[in-house]
Amino acid sequence: IVEYSDTECPYCVQLHGTMKELRTAYEKKVGFIYRHFPLTSIHPNAFEEGRAIECAGKVGGTKKYYEYVDALFGYKLANQTTALPQGAKDDIAKGINLNSESFTSCMKDQTSSDAINAAIGDGINAGVEGTPATFILAKTKNGYEVIASISGARPFEYFQAAIEQALNK
Repeated sequence: IVEYSDTECPYCVQLHGTMKELRTAYEKKVGFIYRHFPLTSIHPNAFEEGRAIECAGKVGGTKKYYEYVDALFGYKLANQTTALPQGAKDDIAKGINLNSESFTSCMKDQTSSDAINAAIGDGINAGVEGTPATFILAKTKNGYEVIASISGARPFEYFQAAIEQALNK
């Protein structure tokens, strides 16, 4: 499952709980990839929040990358907001026990921007026009086949049907 998301998108915030539930339900059967697709014209902080996610991964590895994603969206869902207050990116990093100095250093370095720009390019090539955009893929002999392209925040069962279809390929 490849999810293109914008951290300030209200539908992405809404979908995150479903994605967490799917990751738990299919953790041993399905790979999940979170990709950045910040719509900066309407969500001016999404690119920087994406950089914070990238830095969490750079400092703490894949596990911390997803812990940061979960904590960021968890904060927004709990507070019914799409905006983070000043200093929240650092607070989230501390909350998941990332090395503060390394995280701050990464945030000052612009290399995390490259990963976001690459994800945006991949999303455009895949046909992403808005967020959230989720692709359910099945591995084939020659790569991957798109089983479903799902736009918007859909319920668990909607994704489950597409996942089961992909698993039965």
